[in-house]
Amino acid sequence: MFLECKISKPDVQVIWLKDNEEIYTEVRRRKCVEKHVHRLIVEDVTNTDTGVYKCVFEDSCTTCTVTVEERQTPTEFLQTLSDICIEDKSGSASFQCKINKVSVDVKWYHGSQILSPSEKYQLVDEGPIHILKIHNVVDKDEGTYHIVADGQTSSAMLNIEDTEEERELIRQYLAEKRKSEYVLFYY
Repeated sequence: MFLECKISKPDVQVIWLKDNEEIYTEVRRRKCVEKHVHRLIVEDVTNTDTGVYKCVFEDSCTTCTVTVEERQTPTEFLQTLSDICIEDKSGSASFQCKINKVSVDVKWYHGSQILSPSEKYQLVDEGPIHILKIHNVVDKDEGTYHIVADGQTSSAMLNIEDTEEERELIRQYLAEKRKSEYVLFYY
């Protein structure tokens, strides 16, 4: 940031003040003079630079108020959701992500349905870490899950694999079906 004051007389001495305390040249603050123009240059501006600044010359002074607002860092996923494949339908599944902000409101979705804390869904916020735990997984829990934070989205799939027992039941069913298709009728 730089503040500028133009004085009617060239190459004169001015005093710069912040909140009525004289500002001295240091690493972040410099004073420059070019004939009538006096500048105060402040680098690496922070909230501590907020205040009332004055440029004083003899009995004259000019004043300005500076307000420094921190830039908002855009929300980003540092770790996105990952696909999950489970076999145990009565078990649990957990999605986890990490966001670059500690306090951000998030919404969890299964498909287009918003999820709320319940016996089925546990929503955990541990600072930048956000976890969705799905308890007692059943077939209808399969699908896409999303987390939305400040307009940013991460998505992943929950896939439920058939167990060996289920695969064997399907094979038996298909075998029985095939047998019934080949029944011959004799007259």
